Amino acid sequence: MKKFLLLTSMLASFAMVGCVCTNNAGQITNTNDIYLADNARLELEQNRDICSLMVALKTETRPRIREGIIYSLGRLKAPEAREMIEKMAFEQMDKSPASVLALACYDDSFDVINKLAAKGSQVAKSALQTKIQKVVCCSKAKLCRNEIGFLRNMGNCEGNKVFLLKTNPKSEAEASAVCYALARIGGKDCADKIVSLMKQYPTISEQPLAVCGNSTDAILAEVKSKNVWAVKAVKIGKVSEAESILLEQLTSADETYKSELLATLEVVGAENTAKMIVDNFKNFSKKELPTYVKILNFSLMRCNDTQKQVLLGKLKNYTSEKSVYGKAAERIISGK
Repeated sequence: MKKFLLLTSMLASFAMVGCVCTNNAGQITNTNDIYLADNARLELEQNRDICSLMVALKTETRPRIREGIIYSLGRLKAPEAREMIEKMAFEQMDKSPASVLALACYDDSFDVINKLAAKGSQVAKSALQTKIQKVVCCSKAKLCRNEIGFLRNMGNCEGNKVFLLKTNPKSEAEASAVCYALARIGGKDCADKIVSLMKQYPTISEQPLAVCGNSTDAILAEVKSKNVWAVKAVKIGKVSEAESILLEQLTSADETYKSELLATLEVVGAENTAKMIVDNFKNFSKKELPTYVKILNFSLMRCNDTQKQVLLGKLKNYTSEKSVYGKAAERIISGK
């Protein structure tokens, strides 16, 4: 008898809940006024009445109201609506923007939204921008591989630029992704942010700084501070303005830093580099000579004809010598 009464009580409770849900859903579905229906939908969302919203969605036919209900369920992260919303998002794509945006509201939906974006959904692409910004700014956890990949390839727009300049990456991988995204946008402020992140994470690639637009001043400032990664950025970006600084540092550099300077001068060296090598031709050791000859050959290519002939004329003074210096001078003059 007690079991029967308990079962009866439970059934009565379920019936009451069903009745409440249906009545509340009617606040949306029983009015022809679209604005009243939308206000009712917002009120149900505010009250977290997921049950009524689910019931309303089954009978509601007006596109605007249906989209609103779907989005409300997403904002509430309703677990019972997740599968349905995901199915709608893939079936309708941008024909149902609310389903894509609702799906993006779920914490674990990044990979799914990424797939929608890959299929061509513009709404999904916009949702990813917002989602990644929230994750980077609000989450204490490190980003996953897909999130880092998206961060790295963020589009060039003012909103993304503001976000990237303000963000503080939580790992080297995130910092590297931010650097690449900033490099794509370009500008002095982006270059300065990249430099700041490279100082914080010294193993980040020099590539973003090297290819970032308007980064010359930032690179030169770091070269003056004798940062090896800045010298490497000069080499990658072929920053010819750094030539005089590199030559000045060459005389007092240790072997490790000197090797980086020489490798970079091979790429950016021009008249000043060629003149330095010619003037000190016989001061280089036999071991050093091949390296400087190689740099000289490349530097001469970047000189104009007048400069080149003057320097080659000076080299002729060594051709009469039967030594490695004389032979090296002959090869340079002959272009071999």
